Amino acid sequence: MLQFRGAPALSSFRVERLLASLKRIDARVRTLEVEFVHYVDTARPLQPAELAVLERLLEARGGAAAATLYTVPRFGTVSPWSSKATDIAHVCGLTAVRRIERGKAWRIDADSALADDELAALAAALFDPMTEAPMGTAVEAERLFAGPGRPHEPWAVRELVGLPEGSEIVAYCHSGSRSALAALALRAAGYDARNYPGSWHEWSRHPDLPAER
Repeated sequence: MLQFRGAPALSSFRVERLLASLKRIDARVRTLEVEFVHYVDTARPLQPAELAVLERLLEARGGAAAATLYTVPRFGTVSPWSSKATDIAHVCGLTAVRRIERGKAWRIDADSALADDELAALAAALFDPMTEAPMGTAVEAERLFAGPGRPHEPWAVRELVGLPEGSEIVAYCHSGSRSALAALALRAAGYDARNYPGSWHEWSRHPDLPAER
């Protein structure tokens, strides 16, 4: 998944109204900022020229969107904006783009640190739970593109594992059943992966074998 920082999401008038609402909930709140964040699911890594087209299309800005809270369309749904943006990307030749979705990054500044329950109370005033979902980190937006029966692409698996293609990996779990599935997935991603059938259940029975706890 690619992530791009976008333009301010609301007018200054709307931000001021929301800020007033937050201050009624918690008087420590001082400022509120909100900007769009674009999330892009691709079938393969984009070439530099494709990435440049996508950045222009999204009017992306540099830097990460550090935020107190993120909101996105409800998981399991596709927003009308997403459908239109994805169609435009395809018209622009970005056929490797599967889907583009848009969320918001909220920055709340307060006189003192906000506890989780206090932040949750403030967040409730910022989004519609019927159409949106809150997130603590932007990485959680991966769930927007998840679906039953849809595995990660091999290159995406290698990015998650962090090892070069062809590396030797021995998979294990408690009894060797789940690790067998993991080994198959790792092989499909280009790794020299093997399953340790005995796994921890067998290894732990031998006191002479090394173990870290």
